[in-house]
Amino acid sequence: MAENNDNDRTERIRNSRTEDSTKRIYAGKLEIVVDWFRGNFPQYVVDNSLQYDQIPDKLWEDLFSYLSRPKEGRRRRKRGDYLSFEHVSGYKSAIIDDLKSKKLRVSENMQDTFTAYFAGYKRVIAQEVSQSSSVHVYYILFFFYLYLYL
Repeated sequence: MAENNDNDRTERIRNSRTEDSTKRIYAGKLEIVVDWFRGNFPQYVVDNSLQYDQIPDKLWEDLFSYLSRPKEGRRRRKRGDYLSFEHVSGYKSAIIDDLKSKKLRVSENMQDTFTAYFAGYKRVIAQEVSQSSSVHVYYILFFFYLYLYL
């Protein structure tokens, strides 16, 4: 397909920055984000779109904390009560992608909030994995010695 002009070419290139499969994942994650705001803070949702410039930084942290919990009815992971860093940070990526698609800038405050929250979240997950791994090793050693004893 030949582009009619430079604008068509530019638009095609810009739209190709994210894979179609990733766009679908981001759309689903963004829908969850918008639903959370609509249910808790409807003043920040207009025409099914977030009013990014009006959302206080604290609400982003509250949103990510909500998203970090496993849903009720789901089997809890052995590692604890937090979803993986990658899972939760996927929502951040969806939000940033939505901002870029609307040609809006990620504010410095928003970027700082995201960076600080996810640095802490990564540490919490690492501590959980470390604690569960050491407990797991003790169980293995216990059963190994029990086996040798019997």
